[in-house]
Amino acid sequence: YALRFAFVLGTTTQYRWMLSEAVFLVCSLAGNLTSPFLFVVHALEFFRGESARLLLASATLHLSKLGQAVFLMMLVVYMYAVIGFQFFKERHTEGTCRTLLNCAVSYLDGGLQSQGLHGPLTVMAPHSLFDSPLTDWFLQLFAMTFLTIFVQVLMAIFTGVIIDSFGELRDRQGEITSHLTEPGHLLSHNTHRDYVNFFVFLLMDCADDGRELTDLEEYIYTEVQRGSSDWLPYRHNLELQKKRAQQGEAEKERGSAAEVVREQLA
Repeated sequence: YALRFAFVLGTTTQYRWMLSEAVFLVCSLAGNLTSPFLFVVHALEFFRGESARLLLASATLHLSKLGQAVFLMMLVVYMYAVIGFQFFKERHTEGTCRTLLNCAVSYLDGGLQSQGLHGPLTVMAPHSLFDSPLTDWFLQLFAMTFLTIFVQVLMAIFTGVIIDSFGELRDRQGEITSHLTEPGHLLSHNTHRDYVNFFVFLLMDCADDGRELTDLEEYIYTEVQRGSSDWLPYRHNLELQKKRAQQGEAEKERGSAAEVVREQLA
């Protein structure tokens, strides 16, 4: 890590990379000198990979939707905790519903474990349609509705938001990759080397403030200075655009000639 830190320090000016390498170096030294448990910090390097960052981004892309789902989950837990604490307090197991907060935490724990209220509550399945107490029927319905709403619906919505975010990011990345690999794209590998060299030369030329710029160079220089890329060809390079324009004009001329011939024949 000392060699890596020296290499990064000499090859980059990004403070983010230098800070991360400094943290890894300090934790490496502290792990050798004090406690080996500090080596666990190096596991954070896993998130430098493209796949790990994609997974992390999918969990944080739609935070507002995830927050709304969490709010609904907490609201459902609170409502069921109030009902259970008020009407079924004696049917809870020991230490699961002494207070309203204790009851809500027990319900939330049961919901996150996908077991519903069968852990906090002592639910007895009715054995007869007429002989079973009415309380057992209500308690069974109470536990089943919580399991359906919290586990089957709200938890599915929460995980569905993350899965949709992952699919959206994957499609976006695939679109960018396919866009950059188009044969006529400005940044594709099939673009002529002379055109790319001229593009680099033009940018370097525009960066020179020591001479008067032409109108085109001044326009490009202004766009680059304000961080805009509107001046770049979006889909194809200039040669293909010129060829397509010529093909369009030729088709228009052929169409006009065919129309003149039809008028003469008529």
